Amino acid sequence: MKKYNVGISVLMWILAGGIFYFTKDFPKYYAGAPGSGFWPRVIAAGILIVSAVLLAETFIKKEEREEPPIVYTSQGIKRVYILFGLILLFGIGLQYLGLVISAVLFVPAVMFTLGEKRVIWLAAGGIGVTAAIYVIFAVGLNVVLPKAFFM
Repeated sequence: MKKYNVGISVLMWILAGGIFYFTKDFPKYYAGAPGSGFWPRVIAAGILIVSAVLLAETFIKKEEREEPPIVYTSQGIKRVYILFGLILLFGIGLQYLGLVISAVLFVPAVMFTLGEKRVIWLAAGGIGVTAAIYVIFAVGLNVVLPKAFFM
């Protein structure tokens, strides 16, 4: 378990370093408000702190717990694979279908994968979450959301 904790800590440091590097030219503040470079760097700092705590805890703890083996063909792991695929499809869908259509499809797909079978809840979840995102970001914050290629 220790080698995995060390590996994850190092991987997260590399990820946080990449975030810091790729956002170096983003404005930290714009007109007195946080700019586009502010929040990614806050998240990267959080990743650094949490991974440092994981690494410290790994070397401080003396006991080695015996972890149950991971069964990569179990139902829970299969859901993780499906969710990962859905996230990839959502990212691709953002480029071609825009946020509204992608989110209306993505949210119910995730809900279904996690066990929700009632059609009314799937539809309400997809429409409700998408409407909330649209109202908060497009209307309230004037953020330009990704649009479909045909719009």
